[in-house]
Amino acid sequence: MTAFRRWRSVAALVFLGLLPGCYAYRLTDAPAPGAVARVHVPVPGAWPADGLRQVTTFVEGTVVEYGDSIVLAVPRDTLRIAVEGTTHIEVREFSMFSMAKSVWSFFWRLVAAAWTW
Repeated sequence: MTAFRRWRSVAALVFLGLLPGCYAYRLTDAPAPGAVARVHVPVPGAWPADGLRQVTTFVEGTVVEYGDSIVLAVPRDTLRIAVEGTTHIEVREFSMFSMAKSVWSFFWRLVAAAWTW
């Protein structure tokens, strides 16, 4: 295997390792239409064992409109959720820090794999 092929293989592995970690979620009060948002809503009747924190679930989709309610486009459906019924809203955005963290993690996984090989 030539040196060029070896470096090309390493570059392809690094690129594949970067794909899942290039974005982060940021809390927001008013998401813009077109943004990908994660809306956290409480689960009625569900109480954790310690009884201190509220049990929530989230719905992620593209924001269609925002006002008294938030309208999300999710695969094969559109959801309207009352804003006062949510615990918080997060917007997905590209993050250089997340990308750098992903590169660092991937690099150390490669080092560990090479060390045990």
